[in-house]
Amino acid sequence: MLASLASAQPAFRGMSVIDLMQPWLKGDFDKARQYYIAADSQFTHRYLADMELELAHYRSCSQILKDDSNKSEPGFAMRRARLLYQTGDLATAEKVISKTGLKHSGRVGLHLSNTLALVALNRGQYAEAKELFRKRLWLSRKPKAKIDEPEIILGLIGLARTYLALGNLNTADEFAGKALVLSTNSWGPSSIPALDSMQALAEIRIAQHNFKQAHELLESCIRERSRLYTEPNPKVADTLEAEARYNLAIGDGQNALKVAGHAMEIRQQIFGGPNVWSAQALLTKADIYAAAGALDQAARCYDNAVPVLEASLGTVAPAVIKARAQRDRIHNRLQTTSTTLPAPQ
Repeated sequence: MLASLASAQPAFRGMSVIDLMQPWLKGDFDKARQYYIAADSQFTHRYLADMELELAHYRSCSQILKDDSNKSEPGFAMRRARLLYQTGDLATAEKVISKTGLKHSGRVGLHLSNTLALVALNRGQYAEAKELFRKRLWLSRKPKAKIDEPEIILGLIGLARTYLALGNLNTADEFAGKALVLSTNSWGPSSIPALDSMQALAEIRIAQHNFKQAHELLESCIRERSRLYTEPNPKVADTLEAEARYNLAIGDGQNALKVAGHAMEIRQQIFGGPNVWSAQALLTKADIYAAAGALDQAARCYDNAVPVLEASLGTVAPAVIKARAQRDRIHNRLQTTSTTLPAPQ
């Protein structure tokens, strides 16, 4: 093994960080792994950790961070916080960011701010999420290096989803479109950032009732993501859940339930027991059951999801309050239905 990137064999000399990231951003994970192993430095191992996180190799990512000899650097904290977030430990991710602070400039500050904004978005704290996403994107509107672009795209997608949740579909469309153009120009239409942008745009098209475009975007996204990720990956589950919501929107409850079940199976393979992501998936299934009038099944989904959401997001998070209210409405409907049924003869 070689001691550092600087002393690496000729193929790796003079390569920038974005050069090292290009292969896996384009989906060529094997090539990227070869780069990182050949360089064999702590510096490049951190970018290997980023790729392992993308692949949902959480143990491998955690081990790389554990072996990092400079855990006081903000670059370590930003990766640990994102790992915690993606594995469903949002509260600890927030603590890591709070301890590190958001004072850092460049990619580190953008990365930390995005993770904190994602935590707020999942809690339903949309004003806070919007402020965190927008402030850092404004500071990074003229990135000093291409290395900032993946996080800028993530921030644009985050803003698109925040405005979607707020019902401002035109603004959501604008940010998702910007993310798709930037990612496609930088890494191609089948790159990881482009597919992330594509799914967000598909979710907006569903809300706009533009079902033809939503279907086309989802078909492309699931096809390319299934090709890229040869092992169970949360992003494939994300796309399947979006497809389930699309099927629900067009009135195909049977397919919606089938696709949502497949997404749940993938999450089970990745995470094992229940966590915030599986609980959110249960809310999607609850909506499908409720639309079909299967109130018993919808109630069970809510009963299983709400305690997990309370533990993961906090009992006073707006998203949790909303889920509890929906659960209570379903139970009230069940009770009303049972009390109005005629007595058996």
